[in-house]
Amino acid sequence: MEESGQTDAERRRLRAQQRELQKQMLAKKGDAMVDPETGVLEQVQEENNVLWDQVRFAREAVLDGENLKLISSSAAKQLDRLMEVPRYDALKLCSKLREKCKDRDRSFNWKSLGQAAGACFNSVPTNVVSFLNGPMDAEYTPKVRKKPERRKPVEEEEDEEEISRQEKNEPSASDKLSAVEKHMVAIDQILKKRCRSELKRKVEAMESELKEMKPEEKKKTISKLQRKADICAIQYLFNPRSFTQTVENIFNFSFLIKKGSARISVRQDEKNDQDDEESGKTRKGTRPVVTHMMMKKNVVQPKQAIVSLDMQDWKDLCQSFNVRKGDIPHRTGSRHAPPASSLSQSSAPADI
Repeated sequence: MEESGQTDAERRRLRAQQRELQKQMLAKKGDAMVDPETGVLEQVQEENNVLWDQVRFAREAVLDGENLKLISSSAAKQLDRLMEVPRYDALKLCSKLREKCKDRDRSFNWKSLGQAAGACFNSVPTNVVSFLNGPMDAEYTPKVRKKPERRKPVEEEEDEEEISRQEKNEPSASDKLSAVEKHMVAIDQILKKRCRSELKRKVEAMESELKEMKPEEKKKTISKLQRKADICAIQYLFNPRSFTQTVENIFNFSFLIKKGSARISVRQDEKNDQDDEESGKTRKGTRPVVTHMMMKKNVVQPKQAIVSLDMQDWKDLCQSFNVRKGDIPHRTGSRHAPPASSLSQSSAPADI
């Protein structure tokens, strides 16, 4: 109360003025407020604005809202009056005609009425009279409608298409593979081919040792080499020309893992550090590898994992592993191709 600078007496006086203004709008000035020519509405609105400047509390604001509601309803009625068009009834029309067409002897002159009304019927429109169907003098040509044809059911159409397809020895839509399935078959075959090449290389490297082994020991050694016949996952899955196709390759490869025909793991290997070549030191590094698996009956239950890969990671990995051309061929139609300078620099594989 002290912060508003308004006493209780001033608030009571303000509420009394607001109620008095409300009574005037409801009783004395009700009809005058609707008439736009009196100007009472503008006067009441100004008085209410003066009282609104003194409002500091909710109790007085409620009274101001009630007064404002009455003012707005009166303004709406006043607007309706301003938009009304002049209306004529039969008595008013007859009285106007008697004033215009009366003779000196106070009798009604029908001739003058006919001359005044006849001018409305003698005039012709300047433009050509036309209707929705065109000009009146145009020749009418009936529209020729096509005979309705019975539409064949969907089953009959499918049967006919199947019969024609069988006659041409074409595979049906259900027998055709989708683009994703074709891509999965392709990456599976590429993985199998690359792993066989890696196994052949390992066997040739140990050819002298294998000759000295016994048949059973030789079979076990080849079996171990087959399990280790893995290839670099970055070289296999990454496409240096398209980030989008790289993501598609990883996504489709996950289904091969789920099916049990492929495996991805991390392998540790020793490699010479470029900075320590003179000292002859070696450091252990890790890199992701993929392996083709033979389909087994008891497949290990696969686990799901979320892999985060953005475009910068893709560029860094392609550059670190010196991937100039991926094992999975590039599919035409890709809009993204990185500049050649970004992948031309070769460097040692990075630890991931």
